[in-house]
Amino acid sequence: DFNQFTRDITLGRWIKVKDYLASLPSGDATLAFRQMVTQLNTPVTVRPRKELTSLGAKQHQQQQYLRPEEFLALTDASQKAPDNSVLPQLASLIKGERKPPRDFFVILAKGTRYFGLSDEETRARTARLLIEAGHLDETITFLPSLKVAKEKKNHAALNLLGRYYAESYSADRDGEHLENAWQISLGIISQKKAPLNERAEALYRALALVPDLEDGTGSDWLTETFSNASNEGFEILATVGTMTSQVREHRSPDFRLEQLKLQTSAVAALTSNEEIDLKPWQEILTLYVRNWNAEAKRSYQLDTSNSMRPQAQVDAYGNLFYSRYKPPVQQGSSRTIPAIPSGDLLRTRPSEQWLTQVDSAVRLENIILSAKLFLKVKEEEKAFPILKKLAKIKPDESKELVREMIRVWAENNNPNQKSRYRSSYSYYYGYNQRAETIPLTRSKQERNLKLLANMVSEVKALGLDENFQEEFADAFIRAHSQAEVWRIEALTSVFGETSKLDAGTITSLLRRMRQNLALLWPNPKLQEQAKTNRKDKELIAQIFKGYAAAKNLCLDALDQHPDDWALKLQLASIKYEESNYKAGLASHPEHSTTKGFALEDLATATSDYISSLPLEDEDKESTEAFTTWFYAALGSPDLAALKAEHQPIQAEFVKIKAALESIPESCRQRHLDDFANTLNSRLANVKADLKYRFLEAALQITGKHE
Repeated sequence: DFNQFTRDITLGRWIKVKDYLASLPSGDATLAFRQMVTQLNTPVTVRPRKELTSLGAKQHQQQQYLRPEEFLALTDASQKAPDNSVLPQLASLIKGERKPPRDFFVILAKGTRYFGLSDEETRARTARLLIEAGHLDETITFLPSLKVAKEKKNHAALNLLGRYYAESYSADRDGEHLENAWQISLGIISQKKAPLNERAEALYRALALVPDLEDGTGSDWLTETFSNASNEGFEILATVGTMTSQVREHRSPDFRLEQLKLQTSAVAALTSNEEIDLKPWQEILTLYVRNWNAEAKRSYQLDTSNSMRPQAQVDAYGNLFYSRYKPPVQQGSSRTIPAIPSGDLLRTRPSEQWLTQVDSAVRLENIILSAKLFLKVKEEEKAFPILKKLAKIKPDESKELVREMIRVWAENNNPNQKSRYRSSYSYYYGYNQRAETIPLTRSKQERNLKLLANMVSEVKALGLDENFQEEFADAFIRAHSQAEVWRIEALTSVFGETSKLDAGTITSLLRRMRQNLALLWPNPKLQEQAKTNRKDKELIAQIFKGYAAAKNLCLDALDQHPDDWALKLQLASIKYEESNYKAGLASHPEHSTTKGFALEDLATATSDYISSLPLEDEDKESTEAFTTWFYAALGSPDLAALKAEHQPIQAEFVKIKAALESIPESCRQRHLDDFANTLNSRLANVKADLKYRFLEAALQITGKHE
């Protein structure tokens, strides 16, 4: 039973854990053991009891700890010997501050199920574990003999020794360790009969050591090894590139990522030496980029991660922790090759200097994929420089990516949205909500608007024959705190003179603005949540300023577009809703008169729309004028703002029905169908005490519409 298995892990019942793993098929047991070790490496969230919280104790994260005997019992529980893919995670459990006492290493030397001195393979596995954990002094006992490894031409043992000396040099900067690591690496590289993977490992280690070598030894070796395409360096890197392309279907994303990291390291060493002519290497460099591109396509389609940064996760035991690690997600069928996480892949992205040496078609594909992946992980600032280059080459494809970039910017800079480093799990289930009670201030908005204005300017400089006004309008809306009424000067600071905006963009802004004025901004609870500290009078004054700004913006737009029915519709709706707001505050003698004029204006706007029919493009047909008029006749142009005290005006329903029937015959039925479908879909959002009123009025217009 899996639940019992997880409980046994929590309670440290390692014999039972071992028995459970032994009962599983080999592949499942390996996967379960790896997942168990991964979870043990993740920090747990400690939540103090209420009585301790009152004394100042705070929630915090803490690394899990296994006693030395528990760690050994854990390793014994594996169905088979831990391989190189899980050894680093095992090593993390005894690394750094969690280093075991001396007795642990004594027990290790005596031998356990998979570690010790019993045979060459076990010694090597133990040495790798300790090297990964950084316990280099304790590793010496388990290292193979250098002399014997050379005599037997045991290249795996030699690479293990080379890694030990390289890690030791990194730890204490001892020149002797550096020399040993260097000589062992060169020795393996020179053995043409050595397995390619062993030569490749030695080559990449040598490349990493080059910067630390003195007297020009490293640069001389680089020049000698890579300046001539007939040398052994070319042969090794070419074969490694071919192998990387051949393992694209390998099911382990970690394995494929390591291959890409090796490629990137090799190219970095090549391009850093100015004495090496890169032209002979162009075919290999192109192959390496093609390998990266292939993985990028898969990650873009299948990877479920959406950030390069640590995000909140919840482990199997309910503990909250921040990590780049994403729990395994089934990606389609079992035959689907799992994708490398986009953030990890982007860290191996080919450099500019590298890309100048590859075929143009492959380079262009890489540029596009890099931009897409950066946007996928919500790093629009890193994507934009790439889009600037792409806009000059592929303007049409750039347009879609620019739209996506603006959308990502709006999401990242939305002050009303929970932190993008929070998972949906913790958002919906209420973890750590106190951290989200930071006041939303106008200064945050001002910062957002300055950033947005700068982006508008930079996007305009791309020279694409599109203004992206709709996308920028949405970004403008989302950049504001929900508790703050928009200001016209803020709009002009981003877009410039509003007269330069098209009617559709202004209409979109006005539609959202009047909805906010009717439903959002007057809400005292929202103001309290945002900690604006506004008093009632201050809030009321803000709302009236908002209505005045909305009307002025609409009137200015109508000066530029006097025949635009959608703008007329918004102006009439704003006047109607403002009158409703006034009537809700105090006695408003002019309320009936204002509503009457607004309803006449709604009828005029609807008539103007009907006059534009039929349209060449059916997709541009709209029933907004009719539905808004209908909602206004019920009591509010915005259905969500309709209240029980609002009185319906029966005479308007007859007028709306007549208007629908006056639509040209060629498109009348489509409009009738759309109108009826819209009312039907909105019924679910109508308050329970208003549903009958809504249905009764709707049936007067549509009848029993199928």
